[in-house]
Amino acid sequence: MTVTLRGLDVDPVEQAAVTVMMGAVGAHVGLYYLADDDGTRRHIHLAFHYQLLDEVRPPPDAVWVSPKLRPDELSDVATAARLVARRHRDGRVPYALAKRDAQLTDEGLALGTSVGLTCATFVLVLFERAHIALMDESTWESGRTEARIAQDQAAQRKLVDYLEKRDGAHAKKVAAEVGCTRFRGEEVAAASGLPDHPVPFAVAELAGKQVLTDLQPA
Repeated sequence: MTVTLRGLDVDPVEQAAVTVMMGAVGAHVGLYYLADDDGTRRHIHLAFHYQLLDEVRPPPDAVWVSPKLRPDELSDVATAARLVARRHRDGRVPYALAKRDAQLTDEGLALGTSVGLTCATFVLVLFERAHIALMDESTWESGRTEARIAQDQAAQRKLVDYLEKRDGAHAKKVAAEVGCTRFRGEEVAAASGLPDHPVPFAVAELAGKQVLTDLQPA
C-alpha cells in the first residue's frame, strides 16, 4: 500500500489532513485543518515542550497526506483541532514519551497519568476525540523487532537530552519513560493515508518508511 503526499501549493479539499516533515528525530507531524466556516485553514502541532503551535500555515518544508477517511470523520477531527486551539491558546502542553491515557475532553487535553505528549501522540489524541483509532496500538509492542526497539530507545534518549536543556526537572520524569512504546511520526502520517483503520504495525511501519523516503530531497 502506498501513501500519497501533497505539497503546500495545493490545499486539501478535506476538512483535515495530517502534515509531515522531517524533524530533529525522525518525522514531525501535525494537522492542517479547517478553522472556520469561511474556509480558513490553520496548522496545529506540538512542536516541543510547552510549544503547542496553532499557525496560519504549515512550515514550508511540510507536506500533507491525502487522507483515507470519510468526510464526516475528518469534519470531527477538524472540530477536535478547533477545540484544542481554543482551550490551549497559551500553548503550554508538556512534552513526554508515553501516551498512556491522555485524551481530549470538552475542557481540553486531559493528560491523566501521562506527563505529556509527542507530536505523534498529540495527533493520535485528536483522532481519538473523533472516535477514530488510526493505528492498532497494541500491535506496536508485539510487532517491533529488537533492532527497532533499540532504534526507538536511542531516539527517545536524544529527545530527553533536548528536553534537559529546556526543563531539567521535567526531563527527569520523561527519562523514566525511555523504552515505552514509540509511535513514529511517519507511521501516524502513513496511517491517516491508508484505508481500513486501525492500521496494524507491520503495515504502518512499511508505509512509514515510504513516507520518510518521499520526504528526503532528491
